[in-house]
Amino acid sequence: TLCDDESERKTEESIEEYNGLSKKIADRINVVGNQVVKHEAYDQVLEKAQDWLNTIKSEAIDILNETTFEKEGAEEKLTVVENLLQHKPEGDSIFDTCQQLLHTVLTQTHPNGHPALLRSFEEPKKAWVDFMTLCQDSLVKLKQLCSKWDEFESIIDEIDNWMKDVENVVKNQSLKSTAGTKKAHLAQLKNIAKDIEQRATSINDLLDQGREIEGETDLNLKLSRLNTRYQTLKNLCKESIAKYVNYTKDHETFDTDYEIFKRDLQQCVEELLQNSEIVGDQNVLQDRQNKLREMADKRINDSTAFESLVDRGEKLYGHTSPDGREIIRQQLRTLRTMWDNYSDDLNAATQKIDQCLQQFNDFNIARDQLAKWLKDVDKAMQSHTEPKTTLQEKRAQLQNHKLLHQEITTHNVLVDSVCDKAQILIDQINDNTLNVYLQSLKQIFNGIVEKSEVILNNLEKCVQEHTELNNQVAAAKTWISGEKEKLLECDDAYGEKADIKRKIETLVQLAQNKPQAQKLVDDLRQQFDKVKANTSEKGNEILAKEIDELETTIKSHFDDIEGIEGKQKDVLQQWNDFETKLEELTKWCRQSEGVFREQQLKSTLHEKVEQLEKYKIQRDLILQKEKAIDAFADAAHALLNNCGAERLKTLTI
Repeated sequence: TLCDDESERKTEESIEEYNGLSKKIADRINVVGNQVVKHEAYDQVLEKAQDWLNTIKSEAIDILNETTFEKEGAEEKLTVVENLLQHKPEGDSIFDTCQQLLHTVLTQTHPNGHPALLRSFEEPKKAWVDFMTLCQDSLVKLKQLCSKWDEFESIIDEIDNWMKDVENVVKNQSLKSTAGTKKAHLAQLKNIAKDIEQRATSINDLLDQGREIEGETDLNLKLSRLNTRYQTLKNLCKESIAKYVNYTKDHETFDTDYEIFKRDLQQCVEELLQNSEIVGDQNVLQDRQNKLREMADKRINDSTAFESLVDRGEKLYGHTSPDGREIIRQQLRTLRTMWDNYSDDLNAATQKIDQCLQQFNDFNIARDQLAKWLKDVDKAMQSHTEPKTTLQEKRAQLQNHKLLHQEITTHNVLVDSVCDKAQILIDQINDNTLNVYLQSLKQIFNGIVEKSEVILNNLEKCVQEHTELNNQVAAAKTWISGEKEKLLECDDAYGEKADIKRKIETLVQLAQNKPQAQKLVDDLRQQFDKVKANTSEKGNEILAKEIDELETTIKSHFDDIEGIEGKQKDVLQQWNDFETKLEELTKWCRQSEGVFREQQLKSTLHEKVEQLEKYKIQRDLILQKEKAIDAFADAAHALLNNCGAERLKTLTI
C-alpha cells in the first residue's frame, strides 16, 4: 500500500510538471508569433516607403539634374519643385513610423541581427533626406534665377525714385530761419552726400550687370542717363554742403556768442541786483562796492564785444529767411535794452553804496567806542569775580566795583547815541539785521548792568559774611580769653579750704560752658562754609587754620579745666585729711593731758607704784604716737607749701 501511495504521488508530480512545461511552451510560441508578425509588418512598411520614394524620384529626377534653365521655363520648373517639397511632411511621417516599428523589432531581435536591420532602414532614410536636400537646393536656384530679372528692374526703378527725392532736397534754395534749421539742412545734405557715396557701388555694379546683358539697348540707355544724373547730383550736393557749412557756422557762432554774452550780461544784472541791495554789514557793503567797481571796469571792456556782436548779427540777414531776420532783430533789440538798463542801474547802485558806506563809517566809529568800553567793562567785571584772600581785599574789591557799577549806569548815554545812529542807518537801508544788532546791543548793555548788580550784591554779601565770620572769630577769642583768665585764677592751691572750695565751684561752672564753646565752633564752621565759596584758596587755608587753632585752644582750655579741677580736689582732700587728723590728735592730746594733770598724791607705796605704771604706760603710748604726730606735721608742712594758709604756720612751727 505504501508503494502504491508513493507511486501515485510521483505520478501526480510528473503530470503537474508536464502541464507547467506545456503551458510555458505555448506562451513562448505566442510571444514568438507576435514578434514575427511585428517584424513582417515592419518589412512591409519599409518596402512601401522605398517604393513610394522611388516613384517620386523617378518623376523629378530629370528636372533636379538640370544645371541650366531658360528664363521662360524657370517658373514651370519652380512649380514642380515646390510640389515635390509639399510631400516632405508625408515622407517624414512614413519614415518616422518605420523608425518606431524598427525600435520595437530591435528589442525583440538578437543583437547579432541589429546591424542588418539598421542598414535596411538607414539606406532608404538617407536617400529620402538627400532627395529633400536636392529639392531644396533646386528651389533656391530657381527662385534666385526668377527673381534676378525682377530685382534688376526694381533696382533701376528704386534708384530713379531715390534720385528724384534727393534732387528735390539738394536743389531747394529756400533760406532758413535759425541756426538750428540751417544745421538740420546741413546735416540732411551731409546724410544725402553719404547716401550718394554709398550708392556709387550699387550704381557701378548695376552698370556692370547691364553691360553683361546683350541686346538690351533700352536698358543700357536708361543706365547711362541714370549715371549722368548721379554725377550731377553728387557735385551739386558738395556745393550746397560747402555753402551751408559757412551759413551754419556763422549763425551758430553768433547764437553761441549771443547766448554767452546775454547769459554773462544776465549774470551781471543778477550780480548787480545782489550787490546793489543795502544791508547792515559794512564788510558786505565794502565787498559790494569793490564788486560794483569791478563790474564797471568789465562793462567798459565788454562794450567792444557788444558792438561786434551787433554787427555780426546784422550780417546774418543775407542768408536768413524773413522770419529769421525778425528773430535776429528782436534778439539785438533785447540785448541793447538789457545793456543800456544794466549801465544805468550800475551807476545808480554805485552811488547808493558809496553814500551808505560813509554813513556806516560814522556808525562804526561810535560802535567801536562802545564795543571797546563794553569789552573793558566785561574784563573789569571778570576781575571782580575772582575770589580774594582777606576781608580787606574783599572790601577793596567791593569799593572798586561800586565805582565800576556807577560808571556803567552813567554810560547809558553812549549806548543811546549808538542806537540813534544805527536807527538812522536802519531807516535808510531797511535792513532788519541791523535792528537785531540794536536789540542785541541793548540786551548786552542791560545784561552787563544786571551782571554788575549781581556782582555788586554778591560782593556785598561776601564782605558781610566775611565780616560776620571775623566778628564771630573775634568774639570767640574774647570769650575764650575771659574763660582762660577765670581758669588762671583757679590754677593755684593757695588759700584756705574755703578758697579751694570756691575755686572748685568756679571750675565746675567753667566746665559747664563746654556746650557753649562747641556751639561757637559749630557756628564758625557754618559761617566758614558760607565764606569759603567766595574766598581764594590761600584765604580759605588761613581761615581754616585760624578756626582749627581756635578749636584746639578751646579743647586745650577744657582739658586744662579738668586737670586743674583734679588738682584742686586733691588739695581739698588734703585739707579734709588734715582737719580730720588734727581733730583726732587734738582729742588725743586732751585725753593725754588729762591723765598727766591728775597729780593726786597716793597714800601708799603700792598706789604710788600703780600710779607710776600708769604713767609709764601713758608715756609709752605718747612715744608710740610720735610717728603719727610726725606724719601729721609732714602733711601739714606739705599742705602749707601748697596753699600757704596762715593758720597752718602756727601748727608747723
